[in-house]
Amino acid sequence: MKKSLFFIFFLASVFALQAQNAPNAGQTAWYKQTAVVDQNAKRSNGDNTGQFIAFTKMGCYDSNKEGYDVGNGFLEYKGLENNIHVYYGNTFWGKGSYFFNSDFSRLNIRTEAGITYVYEKTAAPASAVTSAKIVKKPDPVVTTSSPAYIPPPSTVQTPVYPSTPVSPSTPTKIRCTTCIIPGKCKYCNGVYEKTCQSCGGTGTKLDSTYGTSRYITCGACDGKRTVKCTYCRYGACSTCNGTGYI
Repeated sequence: MKKSLFFIFFLASVFALQAQNAPNAGQTAWYKQTAVVDQNAKRSNGDNTGQFIAFTKMGCYDSNKEGYDVGNGFLEYKGLENNIHVYYGNTFWGKGSYFFNSDFSRLNIRTEAGITYVYEKTAAPASAVTSAKIVKKPDPVVTTSSPAYIPPPSTVQTPVYPSTPVSPSTPTKIRCTTCIIPGKCKYCNGVYEKTCQSCGGTGTKLDSTYGTSRYITCGACDGKRTVKCTYCRYGACSTCNGTGYI
Protein backbone atom coordinates (compact mmCIF):
# COMPACT_ATOMS: atom_id res chain seq x y z
CA MET A 1 0.00 0.00 0.00
CA LYS A 2 2.84 2.39 0.91
CA LYS A 3 4.59 1.60 -2.37
CA SER A 4 1.40 2.37 -4.32
CA LEU A 5 0.95 5.71 -2.55
CA PHE A 6 4.59 6.56 -3.18
CA PHE A 7 4.24 5.71 -6.88
CA ILE A 8 1.09 7.87 -7.22
CA PHE A 9 2.83 10.77 -5.49
CA PHE A 10 5.85 10.33 -7.77
CA LEU A 11 3.70 10.42 -10.93
CA ALA A 12 1.84 13.53 -9.69
CA SER A 13 5.16 15.28 -9.10
CA VAL A 14 6.37 14.38 -12.59
CA PHE A 15 3.16 15.66 -14.21
CA ALA A 16 3.32 18.89 -12.19
CA LEU A 17 6.91 19.45 -13.31
CA GLN A 18 6.00 18.81 -16.94
CA ALA A 19 2.98 21.14 -16.70
CA GLN A 20 5.02 24.10 -15.57
CA ASN A 21 7.65 23.75 -18.29
CA ALA A 22 6.28 25.24 -21.51
CA PRO A 23 7.51 24.02 -24.92
CA ASN A 24 10.09 25.77 -27.14
CA ALA A 25 11.89 27.49 -24.23
CA GLY A 26 14.67 29.74 -25.55
CA GLN A 27 13.30 29.87 -29.10
CA THR A 28 12.00 32.85 -31.11
CA ALA A 29 9.67 32.48 -34.14
CA TRP A 30 7.98 34.85 -36.61
CA TYR A 31 4.22 34.64 -37.29
CA LYS A 32 2.37 36.38 -40.12
CA GLN A 33 -1.24 37.60 -39.78
CA THR A 34 -3.35 35.93 -42.48
CA ALA A 35 -6.95 36.45 -41.32
CA VAL A 36 -9.23 38.17 -38.79
CA VAL A 37 -12.49 36.71 -37.42
CA ASP A 38 -14.83 39.21 -35.74
CA GLN A 39 -17.39 38.68 -32.95
CA ASN A 40 -19.99 37.53 -35.50
CA ALA A 41 -17.67 34.86 -36.97
CA LYS A 42 -17.19 36.95 -40.10
CA ARG A 43 -13.77 36.25 -41.59
CA SER A 44 -11.64 38.83 -43.44
CA ASN A 45 -8.09 38.98 -44.73
CA GLY A 46 -5.26 39.77 -42.32
CA ASP A 47 -2.95 42.74 -42.74
CA ASN A 48 0.09 40.48 -43.43
CA THR A 49 2.09 42.07 -40.59
CA GLY A 50 4.27 39.85 -38.45
CA GLN A 51 5.02 39.29 -34.78
CA PHE A 52 8.19 37.79 -33.32
CA ILE A 53 7.27 35.57 -30.37
CA ALA A 54 9.86 34.44 -27.83
CA PHE A 55 9.24 31.36 -25.68
CA THR A 56 10.38 30.67 -22.11
CA LYS A 57 9.84 27.71 -19.82
CA MET A 58 6.96 29.66 -18.22
CA GLY A 59 5.23 31.17 -21.28
CA CYS A 60 5.82 33.55 -24.19
CA TYR A 61 5.88 37.23 -25.16
CA ASP A 62 6.09 39.46 -28.26
CA SER A 63 9.72 40.31 -29.01
CA ASN A 64 12.14 41.67 -31.54
CA LYS A 65 14.32 39.55 -33.84
CA GLU A 66 16.84 38.89 -31.05
CA GLY A 67 14.15 37.76 -28.61
CA TYR A 68 14.06 40.90 -26.45
CA ASP A 69 10.67 41.88 -24.98
CA VAL A 70 8.93 44.77 -26.82
CA GLY A 71 6.65 45.60 -23.89
CA ASN A 72 3.31 44.14 -25.01
CA GLY A 73 3.12 41.85 -21.96
CA PHE A 74 3.75 38.27 -20.86
CA LEU A 75 1.48 35.24 -21.44
CA GLU A 76 1.70 32.32 -19.01
CA TYR A 77 1.58 28.78 -20.34
CA LYS A 78 -1.65 27.09 -19.21
CA GLY A 79 -1.04 23.65 -20.70
CA LEU A 80 -2.19 21.40 -23.53
CA GLU A 81 -5.96 21.20 -24.08
CA ASN A 82 -7.40 19.10 -26.94
CA ASN A 83 -3.96 19.11 -28.59
CA ILE A 84 -3.85 22.93 -28.43
CA HIS A 85 -1.16 24.78 -26.46
CA VAL A 86 -2.86 27.52 -24.41
CA TYR A 87 -1.21 30.75 -23.18
CA TYR A 88 -2.97 33.58 -21.32
CA GLY A 89 -1.89 37.07 -20.28
CA ASN A 90 -1.25 40.58 -21.64
CA THR A 91 -1.12 41.17 -25.40
CA PHE A 92 -1.01 44.10 -27.83
CA TRP A 93 -4.84 44.07 -27.71
CA GLY A 94 -5.06 43.85 -23.91
CA LYS A 95 -5.84 40.67 -21.98
CA GLY A 96 -6.14 37.67 -24.27
CA SER A 97 -5.09 34.12 -25.16
CA TYR A 98 -2.59 32.63 -27.60
CA PHE A 99 -3.68 29.24 -29.01
CA PHE A 100 -0.97 27.27 -30.87
CA ASN A 101 -1.61 24.02 -32.68
CA SER A 102 0.41 20.94 -31.75
CA ASP A 103 3.48 21.77 -33.88
CA PHE A 104 3.27 25.56 -33.31
CA SER A 105 2.84 26.22 -37.05
CA ARG A 106 -0.42 28.12 -36.52
CA LEU A 107 -1.46 30.72 -33.93
CA ASN A 108 -4.89 32.10 -33.05
CA ILE A 109 -4.90 35.21 -30.85
CA ARG A 110 -8.23 35.56 -29.06
CA THR A 111 -8.98 38.91 -27.40
CA GLU A 112 -11.45 39.51 -24.58
CA ALA A 113 -13.50 41.54 -27.08
CA GLY A 114 -14.19 38.29 -28.96
CA ILE A 115 -11.98 39.00 -32.01
CA THR A 116 -9.61 36.30 -33.28
CA TYR A 117 -6.43 37.11 -35.22
CA VAL A 118 -5.09 34.18 -37.25
CA TYR A 119 -1.31 33.88 -37.71
CA GLU A 120 0.86 31.36 -39.50
CA LYS A 121 4.48 30.56 -38.70
CA THR A 122 6.89 31.32 -41.54
CA ALA A 123 10.40 32.58 -42.17
CA ALA A 124 10.80 36.24 -41.24
CA PRO A 125 11.60 38.67 -44.08
CA ALA A 126 15.16 40.03 -44.05
CA SER A 127 13.77 43.50 -43.35
CA ALA A 128 11.86 42.41 -40.22
CA VAL A 129 13.74 43.38 -37.07
CA THR A 130 10.89 43.54 -34.53
CA SER A 131 7.18 42.87 -34.08
CA ALA A 132 4.87 45.05 -36.17
CA LYS A 133 2.33 45.58 -33.40
CA ILE A 134 3.85 47.18 -30.29
CA VAL A 135 1.95 49.03 -27.56
CA LYS A 136 2.72 52.72 -27.96
CA LYS A 137 4.42 54.32 -24.99
CA PRO A 138 2.71 57.44 -23.62
CA ASP A 139 3.99 60.69 -25.08
CA PRO A 140 5.89 62.96 -22.68
CA VAL A 141 3.80 65.73 -21.14
CA VAL A 142 4.88 69.13 -22.44
CA THR A 143 3.77 72.18 -20.49
CA THR A 144 3.49 75.57 -22.15
CA SER A 145 3.25 78.92 -20.41
CA SER A 146 1.27 81.96 -21.51
CA PRO A 147 3.22 84.73 -23.27
CA ALA A 148 4.57 87.36 -20.89
CA TYR A 149 2.71 90.69 -20.87
CA ILE A 150 4.69 93.48 -22.55
CA PRO A 151 3.42 96.95 -21.62
CA PRO A 152 3.11 99.59 -24.36
CA PRO A 153 6.03 102.02 -24.73
CA SER A 154 5.84 105.01 -22.40
CA THR A 155 5.76 108.57 -23.75
CA VAL A 156 7.71 109.81 -20.73
CA GLN A 157 11.42 109.93 -21.38
CA THR A 158 13.58 108.52 -18.62
CA PRO A 159 17.00 109.93 -17.93
CA VAL A 160 19.94 108.01 -19.29
CA TYR A 161 22.80 107.33 -16.91
CA PRO A 162 26.23 105.99 -17.80
CA SER A 163 26.03 102.23 -17.80
CA THR A 164 28.25 100.07 -15.65
CA PRO A 165 30.22 97.23 -17.17
CA VAL A 166 28.22 94.02 -17.38
CA SER A 167 29.97 90.70 -17.05
CA PRO A 168 29.29 88.14 -19.79
CA SER A 169 26.26 86.00 -18.96
CA THR A 170 26.42 82.22 -18.86
CA PRO A 171 24.17 80.17 -21.17
CA THR A 172 20.70 79.57 -19.69
CA LYS A 173 19.81 75.92 -19.00
CA ILE A 174 16.35 74.77 -20.08
CA ARG A 175 14.61 72.33 -17.76
CA CYS A 176 13.81 68.97 -19.38
CA THR A 177 10.02 68.64 -19.63
CA THR A 178 10.07 64.85 -19.93
CA CYS A 179 11.38 63.84 -16.51
CA ILE A 180 9.38 64.65 -13.38
CA ILE A 181 12.34 64.11 -11.07
CA PRO A 182 15.24 65.96 -12.79
CA GLY A 183 17.37 63.49 -14.71
CA LYS A 184 15.32 60.44 -13.68
CA CYS A 185 13.16 58.22 -15.90
CA LYS A 186 9.55 59.25 -15.30
CA TYR A 187 8.31 55.65 -15.58
CA CYS A 188 10.51 54.17 -12.81
CA ASN A 189 11.53 57.42 -11.02
CA GLY A 190 15.15 56.42 -11.43
CA VAL A 191 14.74 53.00 -9.80
CA TYR A 192 15.82 50.98 -12.84
CA GLU A 193 15.45 47.57 -11.17
CA LYS A 194 12.52 46.98 -8.82
CA THR A 195 11.16 44.10 -6.78
CA CYS A 196 8.75 42.07 -8.92
CA GLN A 197 5.21 43.03 -7.90
CA SER A 198 3.70 39.89 -9.42
CA CYS A 199 5.43 37.55 -6.95
CA GLY A 200 6.38 40.03 -4.21
CA GLY A 201 10.08 39.44 -4.83
CA THR A 202 10.01 35.71 -4.04
CA GLY A 203 10.54 34.50 -7.60
CA THR A 204 7.69 31.99 -7.25
CA LYS A 205 3.90 32.04 -7.32
CA LEU A 206 1.24 29.72 -5.94
CA ASP A 207 -0.53 28.05 -8.86
CA SER A 208 -3.72 26.00 -8.75
CA THR A 209 -4.36 25.64 -12.48
CA TYR A 210 -4.36 21.85 -12.47
CA GLY A 211 -6.29 21.34 -9.23
CA THR A 212 -3.22 20.92 -7.04
CA SER A 213 -1.72 23.97 -5.38
CA ARG A 214 2.02 24.26 -5.95
CA TYR A 215 4.65 26.94 -6.25
CA ILE A 216 5.92 27.69 -9.75
CA THR A 217 8.47 30.10 -11.13
CA CYS A 218 7.04 33.61 -11.55
CA GLY A 219 6.50 34.32 -15.24
CA ALA A 220 6.82 38.10 -14.87
CA CYS A 221 10.41 38.05 -13.57
CA ASP A 222 11.31 34.50 -14.69
CA GLY A 223 12.29 33.68 -11.12
CA LYS A 224 14.81 36.55 -10.84
CA ARG A 225 12.73 38.32 -8.14
CA THR A 226 13.24 41.72 -9.77
CA VAL A 227 12.13 43.39 -13.02
CA LYS A 228 13.92 46.08 -14.99
CA CYS A 229 12.32 49.20 -16.45
CA THR A 230 11.86 48.81 -20.22
CA TYR A 231 11.63 52.58 -20.87
CA CYS A 232 15.15 53.62 -19.85
CA ARG A 233 18.76 52.60 -19.29
CA TYR A 234 19.72 52.39 -15.63
CA GLY A 235 17.04 54.84 -14.48
CA ALA A 236 18.21 57.92 -16.43
CA CYS A 237 15.79 60.06 -18.45
CA SER A 238 16.23 59.15 -22.12
CA THR A 239 15.45 62.70 -23.31
CA CYS A 240 18.09 64.60 -21.32
CA ASN A 241 20.43 61.63 -20.70
CA GLY A 242 20.06 62.07 -16.96
CA THR A 243 21.18 65.71 -16.78
CA GLY A 244 17.74 67.21 -16.07
CA TYR A 245 18.33 69.92 -18.66
CA ILE A 246 18.39 70.26 -22.44
